[in-house]
Amino acid sequence: MPYRKAQDAEKTRDLVPAPGPGSTFAERLNYLFDVLRPRDGDPAKTNPRTGEFLHTYVAETISSYGQGTLTAAYIGKLRGPAGENPTIRVVRLLARFFEVPAGYFVEDAVTERIVAQFSLVQQLHDQGVKNIAMRAAGLSPASQEALLKMVEAARAMEGLPSTPETPA
Repeated sequence: MPYRKAQDAEKTRDLVPAPGPGSTFAERLNYLFDVLRPRDGDPAKTNPRTGEFLHTYVAETISSYGQGTLTAAYIGKLRGPAGENPTIRVVRLLARFFEVPAGYFVEDAVTERIVAQFSLVQQLHDQGVKNIAMRAAGLSPASQEALLKMVEAARAMEGLPSTPETPA
């Protein structure tokens, strides 16, 4: 994926809530802008204040696909509260840019699945979790099961549920 998750260092703004069932197109689009960043961190692609993709960069990239154009202003309208209703072509182009299924924008089940995947990626970026996962790679299934039981026991000792809740 050519994008990286927004880093925790960006604490200067409020995070957009994850879209749930019945969320609007704008809410779903804003969530993607909020959680995805250019992998290379190129300042020509990002808003210096928020770290989000620049609308101009998104529009230029979509135009390079040769399947139509979008303007930065139109992308801004799609993200706004006015309730712009995009065409299927626009939905597909934005889905291609963000590398999500087009159904993310219109189907609650697909949205929930994608949000859960982003949540998992966020959790794996937690250094402690990442270290455990890296060290567990290559272990036998029996050893992985034993490790899982140890993690569940540690969660119980700390009063945490056996399965971490994913943000809705």
